[in-house]
Amino acid sequence: MLFFSFLGTEYFYLLIMPALLWCVDARLGVRLGILFLLSASFNSILKLVFHAPRPFWLERKAGGFEFESSFGIPSGHAQNSMAVWGFLAAKQRVGKVWAAVIIFLIGLSRLYLGVHFPTDVLAGWVIGGALLWAFLRYEDAGAAWLKQRRLGQQILVALCASLALIAIDLMILFLLRDWHLPNNWNQNMIAVAGNRTIPAILVPEGVVRPAGALLGFAAGAAWLSAQSGLNPQGTATQRVQRYFLGITGVVIIWFGLGHVFPKGDTFISYTCLYLRYALLGLWISALAPLLFMRLKLAQPAHPALHNTKEPLAT
Repeated sequence: MLFFSFLGTEYFYLLIMPALLWCVDARLGVRLGILFLLSASFNSILKLVFHAPRPFWLERKAGGFEFESSFGIPSGHAQNSMAVWGFLAAKQRVGKVWAAVIIFLIGLSRLYLGVHFPTDVLAGWVIGGALLWAFLRYEDAGAAWLKQRRLGQQILVALCASLALIAIDLMILFLLRDWHLPNNWNQNMIAVAGNRTIPAILVPEGVVRPAGALLGFAAGAAWLSAQSGLNPQGTATQRVQRYFLGITGVVIIWFGLGHVFPKGDTFISYTCLYLRYALLGLWISALAPLLFMRLKLAQPAHPALHNTKEPLAT
């Protein structure tokens, strides 16, 4: 169950999802990345809206397998897995039965580990399914609209979307300014946490990370498309080299800068967090692919544009 739960974590998505963009289908990888980051952002916002407990917050005997300090409903694992694996199934990159099994097992693992109620998981599936439906319904129209915009305008759209998500989160936090975590919830969390540090709950960190990554990822994808795009085809050796080189950059930015940048509940720390995740998104969608092409590990999707530097809308 811990393994299936891991399939819904940020670590898993950071390690596996970039491979789709770098080594399989760049266009599909960009769209999946945007869908995932939107889902993660909305999940953090909705958790604050409902600010509901997890099972072990009410009864400490329900915990012990895994610890979580964010609110319970909707389950982020269930919501994101429905969006991600459902999208891959809809695009026929994963069999529908396999996608359904993975989605179910990830949700089941959260119940078994005592970090979610059944209603949390069901809500995550419903919200993830609704977001997936909307994305599939409007992705082509949205892409066509962006194609008519200049590169600067495309980046501005990404920035506005990113900041809008953070603004919504801050507004909800403002409305919850007089709300306090019930004492029994806090005591049970402390008992289950053991030696773990319990981070603050009513903070914008949960949405700052995906919103920052959304800006960097979408802006980088638009910029790379305007340059030449990425052709992810190549030999097996080239794809393996691309993956490990790209993941090395992910680890340096995500883990390395995470130890260098300041932490805490301050404007500076959240700004650094936002910039770190923006850089992470930029690396995945643009800087790593550009490095692959410079090292001859990949070819541009549009060689003529790569040579003439003529603009191409994403």
